[in-house]
Parts: sequence; structure tokens; C-alpha cells
Amino acid sequence: MKIQLTSYLSSVFFFKIAVGAILLAIGWDSMEISGNGLLNITIIMALSFFPATFARPIFQRFSAIPIPKLLALCLCISGSLIMIEYRLMDINRGAAFTTHFILWIFIFIIEVACEKWYVTLSQGFDLDKIRKLSGLSTSVAQLGIVIGPLTVMLAKEYSQALPYWIIALSFIISMLFSLSAVFLSNASLIASNKPNRKVNVKLNDKKLLYVLGFALIWPTLTVFNLSIPVLAKTQYNSINVAGTLEILIAIATVIAGFAHPYITRSTVFLKRTSIVFIILFISALSAYLYNSNLIIISLGVFLLGMSFGYLRIELRAQLSRRFEPKVAGEIVASANGWSGLIVIIYAVFFYICTQIQTANGLTVSFPISFVVCAALFVYILNHENKNEALYGN
Repeated sequence: MKIQLTSYLSSVFFFKIAVGAILLAIGWDSMEISGNGLLNITIIMALSFFPATFARPIFQRFSAIPIPKLLALCLCISGSLIMIEYRLMDINRGAAFTTHFILWIFIFIIEVACEKWYVTLSQGFDLDKIRKLSGLSTSVAQLGIVIGPLTVMLAKEYSQALPYWIIALSFIISMLFSLSAVFLSNASLIASNKPNRKVNVKLNDKKLLYVLGFALIWPTLTVFNLSIPVLAKTQYNSINVAGTLEILIAIATVIAGFAHPYITRSTVFLKRTSIVFIILFISALSAYLYNSNLIIISLGVFLLGMSFGYLRIELRAQLSRRFEPKVAGEIVASANGWSGLIVIIYAVFFYICTQIQTANGLTVSFPISFVVCAALFVYILNHENKNEALYGN
């Protein structure tokens, strides 16, 4: 189990370095491509998160392959695709966008596989241990997200291509750690993702709430990853500002992950979720209203990351606690399927807001997306808390 956990966390860490670097590098460079820079980045971010819709059916087609092996294959392909996309950006915008879309299909297959690996590792744990594992894995992932933009900021000073080579290398290192789970672990621990029989998850009210909650995560992050580069470009014309804000929200989520087990013991459930939601609401609104003040934006983004990260970790822990791996996997897969359409809706909403408010800072889409998602999270968690006495805190 220790080898499996180490392989899982290491693979996720380097995978997230690549993802964090891609979002900044491609998002920033897309605004430099000839044509409408705002439209380019909107399309790029929509193409980044919309492929979540296709992850589930494709993942199921490879159901006979053990999860670590499937991860290794997809990571290797992703490393190749990012270099192809970079080469195409200045040659053929349409081909580059198509390659980007295909790349993110593989990224979401990796996301689904990692989530199933996590749920498998958490089986047999009590809620406190599940929370610790959820917090640890989220913190490791977000630490990778911190390092990703940082490498882009530093590498851009030396070469336009260097960030993309670093991204490809991160995918390859993640692949090697996935393979280590195959070669170093006991064979009984290498689970195939093939179910013994088809799992038919009937979406009752509780499962439906979880599906909708997880479905809103990617669209909300889409708006964030659209807003920050546009803000940095129009207000400060500096990739360092964009990178710093993306690093801040990731660091805040890391802190939330490590602090999460201790916060859950310090206050009653309803009180702490209400406090977290209030902090999120105020921080998102402050960043929007004072988007020309870098200090207020930075503080707002940091507190937003802590509060949103806490709610994501708690929802993920409750999912693992409430459902067996097959059902939890189906819920996440269904959520990804729904999120694709919501991503497009959010991207269009963002683009309309920038046209109305002019693209010189954060638009109203920024606070709305976070508040809507967080409000649903709080509702689900408080709804689950009604049955808390049945299994303990």
C-alpha cells in the first residue's frame, strides 16, 4: 500500500506540474496569436475543459488495462501532443486548436484514472483517514499546480519553447512513477479498471446533487483560467502577474489541504461551512470590485483558493465515504460528462461579459461562477450532515 500511495502521489504531482504549466503557457501564448486575442483564449480554455465530456466513454473502452498502465500510456501521448501543439501554433491555428482539444481528452482520461486510483486507495479507511488522504492528495496536486506556472514564468525568460519542453518532461516523469506502481507493487494491488459487471447508477436526489456539484468544478476553473490571463494582459501586460495569481490560488489550496483535518475538529460542521462560504463570497466579490488593485486581488485570490479548496476537499472526502469505488467513479464520470456543456455555457457567458464590461479586468462572471459552485457544495455538505450521527464525524 505504501508503494502504491507513493507512486500515486508522485505521478499526480508531476502530472499537475504539466497541467498548471499548460494552462498558463497556452493561455498566454494564445493571446499573441494573430487575430482576436480574447476570442483565442476563450476558445483555448473552452477546448481545455470541454473534453471532460468524452473522458468517460473513452476510459471505459480501455477498461481491461490496469489503471497505472493506462495512466502511463496517456501520459506518454500527452507529452508528445504538447510539443506538436507548440509547433503548430504559429503555422496553423486551427490545427493547433484541434491538437489542444485532443490533448485535453487524454488529460481528462488521466484525471478519471487518478480519481479512481484515489478512491481505491481510500477503501477501508474511516472518515478521518479519508479526509487526510483527500487533503494530502489535493495538496500534492496543488503543489504541482504551483510549480507549473512558476516554471513557465522562469523558462519564458530563456526561450519560447523551453516551457513546452518542461511540460513534456513532466508528463514523462509522471509516466515513470505510474509504471513504478506496476513493477514494484504486489500484483494484487494493481487493480484493473474493468468492472466485474456493468454498474447502473440510478441518479436519486443525493447522487444527482453530487454529480451537479462535481460538474460545476471544471466550468468554474475555466472562468478563473480565462479571467486571470486577460486581467494580467490588459491591466499589467505581464505574464508574471498571471503566473503569480495562479500560484497564489494553488498555494492557498495546498494550505487548505494540510489544514483541513484540523479545521474539521475545531468547529461544528454547520458553523465552519458557513464561515468558509462567507469568506469565499467576500474574497471573490472584493477581487472583482477592486480589480485594479493588485494587493486586493492577490489577497482575494488567496482567500478564494483556501475556501474553495476546503469545500472541494470536504466534498471529495464525503463522496469516498458515502459510496463504493464503482459508484463514486460513475458519479465523477457522469459529472465530467455534464461539465462539458456547462463549460461552453460559462465560456460564452465570460465572453459576453467581457464585451459588455470591456476586457480590462475581472468581469462579473468571476464572482458568480465561484459563488454558485460554492453554494451548491455547502448545500450538499449540510444535507449530508443531517445523517452525521449515523457514522461519526
